[in-house]
Amino acid sequence: MKMNRQIALPILLGLLSIVVAVWLLKTPAKYINHGAAPQTHVGDPRLYPDPVLTPGAVDPVVSQDDIQSTICVAGYATSVRPPASAMRLAKQRALEAYGLNGSPREYELDHLIPLELGGCPDCQTNLWPEPYAPAPGAHEKDVAENYLHREVCAGNMSLQEAQRRIVSDWYRVYLEINP
Repeated sequence: MKMNRQIALPILLGLLSIVVAVWLLKTPAKYINHGAAPQTHVGDPRLYPDPVLTPGAVDPVVSQDDIQSTICVAGYATSVRPPASAMRLAKQRALEAYGLNGSPREYELDHLIPLELGGCPDCQTNLWPEPYAPAPGAHEKDVAENYLHREVCAGNMSLQEAQRRIVSDWYRVYLEINP
């Protein structure tokens, strides 16, 4: 039986896509690069969320053109943060999705792209259970977030660049400012 090239190529590409998807789902996270830039601790679940579960998401309301009236206004993040009850439910969902059985108090429900950098406040794809300990963890990521926020609001870095840096390797940012 002879197969037409116009039929064979899409079938082969489809099968290849399935193989890659299965590999990504079955490969331990430590072997998957979680960002565009090389990372300091590639795949370390304490430092980086699973890129399939938490790729990050931006708030479409925030753009480079309006940062002085949104993210650079004191109290902005608090004003867009979802209610505590919604965040408790999102945290429970995230802990379940990540297969974590520890106490919820051991984790911060973190916005991969923080609200102060225009991250989506209530997108589950921007939320992950980030451990507080051992260091580096949630507290150290907060330091990197605050630094990037200051740089964006001072005009030293674009919003898009800060978002890229926090997603690709926030810990590298932390090490740059805390050598």
